[in-house]
Amino acid sequence: MFTATWRGPCKSVAPVFANSTAYKYPDKIIYLQLDIDDLPELRSTQLGLDAKALPLIKKLRSQVVVITSTDQPKQVLQNAYSSKKGVIIMFTTDWHGPCRFIGPTIFTKLSDDHVDKIVVLQVDTDDIRVYSREYQINVVLTFISLKDGVQFDRQANANSKRMRTMVEELASQIASF
Repeated sequence: MFTATWRGPCKSVAPVFANSTAYKYPDKIIYLQLDIDDLPELRSTQLGLDAKALPLIKKLRSQVVVITSTDQPKQVLQNAYSSKKGVIIMFTTDWHGPCRFIGPTIFTKLSDDHVDKIVVLQVDTDDIRVYSREYQINVVLTFISLKDGVQFDRQANANSKRMRTMVEELASQIASF
């Protein structure tokens, strides 16, 4: 839920929503309340947030797993392959403008349409360098799709049409699997 402390409806709706929904289903719902005054980057029109429309409740189905350690991908990949899902690894950085825009907006929306077939991993090339070397990443933003642990497709730089094709081709391969 996106809120602002100065908005009257946010003061009254947010606590009721949190207590009635998130606490009833703790194993199924992760409730996040984000104040747009504390996180000004949330005010971006690319995220569709308008202070006049707050509080805003957004359902996030994304399967994007942000990799924070070198051991984490092994377990995520193993789970994806054992459940017959494809994997797309998105190599990004914090300082690169397209990485900050493409990953959280365009690419996440594309992959959400195939959440039952694809798991997306996001790797910061500055923080987790071992995977940048393993997959020979020379350019950010790079996307690599994997099927059964084998590279299926690769795309360097951001191109929304090509990203859509990458996601849809991998999803169709998984569906026929």
